[in-house]
Amino acid sequence: MKNLMRFVVALGAWLVLLYAWPIMHHVQPTVDSTQGQTKRHMKLTHPQNPLLKMQGPAKFINQPAAKLIAQYGQPVKQSAEDDLQSRWLFQLNSRHYIEATIDDQTGTTQQLVVIGQDNAIKPFKFGQSLKAITQETTIPANYELSLHEQKFQIELNETQQRQRPLIAFKNKTYAILVMQKGELTTAVYLNANRLLQSNLYPVTSMTPVPVPEVVTGQSQQIDDERQLALLQYCQTLRLNAKLPELRSDVLLEADQLFLATLKDAPKTLLTDAGEQRLKRAKQQRQMALPQKLTEADFTAKALEDYQLTNQQLFYFEQPVSVQQLIFERQTNPAFYQAIHNQVHRRIQIICTEGHTLVVIGE
Repeated sequence: MKNLMRFVVALGAWLVLLYAWPIMHHVQPTVDSTQGQTKRHMKLTHPQNPLLKMQGPAKFINQPAAKLIAQYGQPVKQSAEDDLQSRWLFQLNSRHYIEATIDDQTGTTQQLVVIGQDNAIKPFKFGQSLKAITQETTIPANYELSLHEQKFQIELNETQQRQRPLIAFKNKTYAILVMQKGELTTAVYLNANRLLQSNLYPVTSMTPVPVPEVVTGQSQQIDDERQLALLQYCQTLRLNAKLPELRSDVLLEADQLFLATLKDAPKTLLTDAGEQRLKRAKQQRQMALPQKLTEADFTAKALEDYQLTNQQLFYFEQPVSVQQLIFERQTNPAFYQAIHNQVHRRIQIICTEGHTLVVIGE
């Protein structure tokens, strides 16, 4: 009996020690630190982001491209640069610039770039201030979006919220509102895939981002079509600024020769200072940031041979697109100042072998 009592007392003491020890020493359950960091990383700072009802050009994204024709008329269809997508241009030579990216495999619209005071972009309006936009909807600092059964989180810093606010619609369409001098100038509507591929906003989740298709080659047809898109974009900016269109001269063999010489033998055209300026442009080839060349950069013979007097030249060491110009507009003030210069009457755009040259002048 005594032995039984000793056993019961010992068992009770052991149980008290077992349950009291974690409380006395504040022992916390073990959690894998990596897993915990990932969960915190994926958690939205503002999980209840506002979603606008489907309206305006947002209703065309991920829909059959035929709906665009019904809305905007027949487009100028341009070649697929990567054998997967094509570019459609609508309403040429007007105050509108409408460029659509079409998935050639599904026949659906992936992206729309819209510029022009008369274009309906409900619930927004061109020329709106950021304050007026925030009266329509709040502008969150981050978003969670889904693609191919994976979740991504992207974040916007204060500058991006001010210059390129991102808006989400209920049909899983997004709109990038491009602001210039505090006013809405361009609206880019796109789906989640195009948004992630644009690399405009950092992805803070650990999800692998889809990689855009790389253009494997260039052709004269693609260069000519890209030239047309760039020209239409510049003319739209002029018309919406209530300025006359710039005269666009027919490309001559001399223009192609000039760009080829600027690419392969710049010393024959440029002064020493001009050559150094061009070298800096080539160091910036990862950006759609052109190097501005002035008359002082060229030799007297080059000015005479190619009629460069009273001209401003913008040289891109890459096949620049309208979208690149739009998203990097804040870094290209000289280029846009030249387009809006009332004195200028002429524009020449030369695209060849992966390079771009824009000449604007009197």
